[in-house]
Amino acid sequence: MEDPVSIAVKFWEKSLESSAYFHKQGDEAVKFYIGINTALAAWLLTNAANSPTFIFAVMALGVFGAGHVVYYHNRGFRLQQRANRIAREIAQMLHLSESMKVWDSSDDLKLKNIIIPGHPAAQIAFNALIVLCISFVYAFVLLLKLIGG
Repeated sequence: MEDPVSIAVKFWEKSLESSAYFHKQGDEAVKFYIGINTALAAWLLTNAANSPTFIFAVMALGVFGAGHVVYYHNRGFRLQQRANRIAREIAQMLHLSESMKVWDSSDDLKLKNIIIPGHPAAQIAFNALIVLCISFVYAFVLLLKLIGG
């Protein structure tokens, strides 16, 4: 039978691996939605996009894509928080002193952390805004084409 510390360490490692997987999926989702939105906008520009419905389709794809990106990054962020909680429990099991910091407590999802570069909360907001902004720029270009005739 394994001791509780080794079980906790395995669970901690699995949480970190899962967190990295979901952050990677979020980054891949950003690339996917930028690519699919670019392809759709390019196709609509070269083929006759005479209806405002197409503009709303591009914007809807951007909103859906941003939500998908937020889902993946938020899931990875929550798993990272779980890994940090497990690290604190391991530190308590091993009776490490409070001055020895074995985890990062700066990963709270607070509004002020959205502007800190490299923070997981900033990554969530930045990637979602990238997808939204690109889709809205494409929708604006399609609107200009529709108005221009």
